Amino acid sequence: MAIFIVLFSVLTWFFLYRVLYFNGSVILLILTFFGFLFFGISIGLGSLLINKKIILYLAFVLSLLLFLVFFRGVGAVPGQFREAFYYFVVLVLTFIALIIYQKRVRYEEHARIKLNFWRIFKRGLSLVFTLLCILIALAYYFSPLLGEVKVKFEIPRNLFDIILKPIEGLIQEKLPQGINLDNKASEILPLDQKKDIEKQFGIEIEKDDTGKDMLYKIVNAQISNLGGPYQKYIPIALVIGLFFVLRILSILLIAFIVLFSCFLIKILISLHFAKITIKPVETENIEL
Repeated sequence: MAIFIVLFSVLTWFFLYRVLYFNGSVILLILTFFGFLFFGISIGLGSLLINKKIILYLAFVLSLLLFLVFFRGVGAVPGQFREAFYYFVVLVLTFIALIIYQKRVRYEEHARIKLNFWRIFKRGLSLVFTLLCILIALAYYFSPLLGEVKVKFEIPRNLFDIILKPIEGLIQEKLPQGINLDNKASEILPLDQKKDIEKQFGIEIEKDDTGKDMLYKIVNAQISNLGGPYQKYIPIALVIGLFFVLRILSILLIAFIVLFSCFLIKILISLHFAKITIKPVETENIEL
């Protein structure tokens, strides 16, 4: 069972690496999901069936260290140590969570007169996958995929037209008689004034742009300038958002893990690879 823990961890990290570093397809996302599914099942069955803690803990350590084989902080040298340090901290916390999970599995096994496999496998698994979600979000933060994300601040054209309508009359009054916002910008503005506006706002007024088109470009240029200082916070916001999405998805994943673990343990029992034994329990009594 320890071999399966390590094997499924390798497959999981590989699929996750392909998704985060090569903009994975839907098939890769599905494979990553199944990787975590079988990784979780192997952790649950291993925690219940492996009696020698040293073997189980070594499997946990090796499966987590294999994460660094794929996500080892290759990139800008100044940030390499920081990246490796964050990974190491989360991996250590994940290992502690796995130990807690194993102890809770064993406690549930010994504390109940009749075994309840659903409760046994579920107890403490949420903590493990919370830390795995943090690990995935951290890997996404350091992946080149996040660096390609650029958020453009702009007002949709239909919304701009709705906002412009109440004040269109006021703007119209400022224009020369016989000229309105539906005229071409070249008819509304002299050539030198048009070039000044393009230079000032960093826009390009096309030959067929109307006055409304020009205003739309100016307003969006101003909004983009206001949103510029917040661009540096966008990666953090995306990573936090990803964590919460993964955490919600992990609820469904944990349910599948527990369900399949219960199914597999019953198959192992029916095939006599595992067995349920009844042991007498010593209790203290006081009598007169």
